[in-house]
Amino acid sequence: MNDLSVYQKLKPIDGVALNLQISRFLRQAIYSNDLPAGLKLPSVRELAKVWDTSIFTIQCALAPLMEDGLIVSRPRIGAFITERKKDLKYVGIYCNHTMRWASDDMFCSMLTSMLFRKFAEKGVNVLTLFDPRPDEEQTEPFQPLMEAIEFRQIQAVAVVDSTKHNRPWLEKLPIAKTLLSGRPRENAVRVESQDYAILAVRRFAELGCESIGLISNASQNLASTFISEAKTLGLATKPEWIIITEAIGNLESLGFGMFDALWDQDEHPDGLLVFPDVLAKGVVQNMLARKLHIPDKLKVILHQNKEAPHFAPFPFDVIQVSIEECAEAVIGALEQALDGSSPVVTVLPRLIANN
Repeated sequence: MNDLSVYQKLKPIDGVALNLQISRFLRQAIYSNDLPAGLKLPSVRELAKVWDTSIFTIQCALAPLMEDGLIVSRPRIGAFITERKKDLKYVGIYCNHTMRWASDDMFCSMLTSMLFRKFAEKGVNVLTLFDPRPDEEQTEPFQPLMEAIEFRQIQAVAVVDSTKHNRPWLEKLPIAKTLLSGRPRENAVRVESQDYAILAVRRFAELGCESIGLISNASQNLASTFISEAKTLGLATKPEWIIITEAIGNLESLGFGMFDALWDQDEHPDGLLVFPDVLAKGVVQNMLARKLHIPDKLKVILHQNKEAPHFAPFPFDVIQVSIEECAEAVIGALEQALDGSSPVVTVLPRLIANN
């Protein structure tokens, strides 16, 4: 006899057709491997009893899953979850364009363009889903995305930009998916700012720095890792040399002002990491305005996206991430997810000395 506990997790709600709720629930259970490949489903009569509905409603719920090849019906035997070995042909790209940070928007735009190019090379059709809602309204699913899934316009979705507001429901989407993330997660491509901190501190140690500072608008995890790694390697730092902002707006201007806050102090570090690249532009302008002797006065490491390099008329090191590599990682993870895996892929930054 079938274990019905998985199916009993669905608690139907009013206002949405029950066959749609069942179909969504089963799709999500299949993609999360709660219903693994090869599993025999309960009979339509048993499922109808579980959800207190008609056999016809169950048949309507199963029909789109059979059309998509997620379930196969074998006459006189029953319905089974199929092995998912499918080519990626239709994909959605979800991007949160709330313009929180100019650097995020630039990265997301470049990554979206790169994904378009890469998918086109593979003959994959793309549906772009730009979510313009303010952050506080993104706690609810984005209806155009849900409709694209419901009407089977897409097989999978690449989430280019997620936040604490939309991530809970994005991770539960009843479809193969990949999220760009700063932390290890299932179905995710990881680009972690902490990796930048570790590379930078180790490079400062190689350069002979005795004290180091940080200018950034990234998460506190970057600063914590930077301070911890500096302590491990015996490099001095001070709280007033760790300048973090959560402000939004013109990040070049913010970077200029943040370097003022650092360099107007009586004591200065020997080395400085600036992350991300948009802040770095303002920091470099300030250094030039002050006519600082770089790298004699200060060793500098700047973040940079490989496809969007920036210029400074003095020697500096770069910690670089490739948007093309990110795009290839996203596509590879989506293909794995479509086959039933829950991949976690990491894109590592590279340090380029004396750019």
